[in-house]
Amino acid sequence: MHQEASIMEEIKKVIIVGASSGIGRELAILYARKNNRIGVTARRTFLLEELKQQFPDNIFVKSFDNTTGNIEQEIHQLIKKIEGCDLLILSSGEGQLNPDLNYLPEKETIALNVVAWTRICVFIFNFFKTQRYGHLVSITSIASIRGEGRAPAYNASKSFQANYLEGLRKNALKFKLS
Repeated sequence: MHQEASIMEEIKKVIIVGASSGIGRELAILYARKNNRIGVTARRTFLLEELKQQFPDNIFVKSFDNTTGNIEQEIHQLIKKIEGCDLLILSSGEGQLNPDLNYLPEKETIALNVVAWTRICVFIFNFFKTQRYGHLVSITSIASIRGEGRAPAYNASKSFQANYLEGLRKNALKFKLS
């Protein structure tokens, strides 16, 4: 059996950051169908509530914006709602085409894809370290391989994520976490 399939069978408490659309939403549906407890987050509450309506016993909603407020506290509250966490999937992100290189789109991308993303990674890594187990998954991009003139902050942020995850993996090995 593939490792991914066995993880889906074993995991019971999953948090998906960025579950209102795309890959995050589809993963929430897949895990809910397997009867897992799923904590979902995103800014668009109405889309999360639609998920909850499909799986009222399995989906728990906590709507917030990763770039504002205390995301660590928000995630901790969601962990309490689902009574623990075995897997956190980071599927939120942003990328804007910005060929004229205006600062605001670059700043927004960095705020979500680097600053907020790192805060979540640090929080959940330390949570799993204390718990002595857990899985962190992040949806990144092939854009991490090289820069792109139309979306420089996006490509750079995905490169940051890829390198940071590699560092976390090495850190997990040091603490004998996997």
